[in-house]
Amino acid sequence: MVYFRQAAVYDGSEVIPWFLSVLFAYVTNKLYVFESSSKEFIKEIVAFFSSRLATGILDMFLMWLFVTVASLNDVVVKIFVNILVIIMNYIFSKLFVFRKDDRV
Repeated sequence: MVYFRQAAVYDGSEVIPWFLSVLFAYVTNKLYVFESSSKEFIKEIVAFFSSRLATGILDMFLMWLFVTVASLNDVVVKIFVNILVIIMNYIFSKLFVFRKDDRV
C-alpha cells in the first residue's frame, strides 16, 4: 500500500474545500473557542492558515512514514495522527494565533 500516492492532489480539487474548511475553522475558533477581539485580521488569519498548512503537511508525512515505510495499519495510524493534529491545531491557535497579550 502506498499512502502518499493516494493522498496526492492530482487536479487541485482539494484546494477549494480545504480553503473553505480552514476559513470556517478560523471563524468558529475566533468567535467561539478563543473569543478573540483582535483587530489584526490579516496577521491572525495568515498565522491560522500557516499553522493549519503545517499540521496538514505533518499529517501527510506521518501517514506516509507509518503506513508506507513502517507498514502499519492505515486506519489505526490515521486515528492516532488525527488526534495528534487536533491537539497541535489547538496549541498553535492558543499560543501563536489567538494569544492574548497580557503585557500592558
